[in-house]
Amino acid sequence: MKKWDDIRNSMSGNSDIIEVWKKVVDKHQNEEIEWIENLRKQGYKASHPNDGWVDRENNKIHLVYPQFNDGIGVNDKLMIGSPNSDNNRPVRITGIDEFAMTYYLFEDLE
Repeated sequence: MKKWDDIRNSMSGNSDIIEVWKKVVDKHQNEEIEWIENLRKQGYKASHPNDGWVDRENNKIHLVYPQFNDGIGVNDKLMIGSPNSDNNRPVRITGIDEFAMTYYLFEDLE
């Protein structure tokens, strides 16, 4: 994945520190891969970090940089969050607002 290669190659300096950095990045990459596999097994169609692109007041999200997106649509499950986060929010897509940008409207899963 390009994202992980970019992160892995962003470190310079002492070779011992670089090796530790690469191991840390590899660990996080593997955790994300496993997390995505588990979400897919649970029927999720996409996931996105719980960040500024999530409008928590109006329950809508713009998928700027999803961890994965298998073609999300109305009634599909979306996980808002990240691996190892205490703030993950499982939601169901209830509508799509396509004005200037595409926003997915959602409700919390029960």
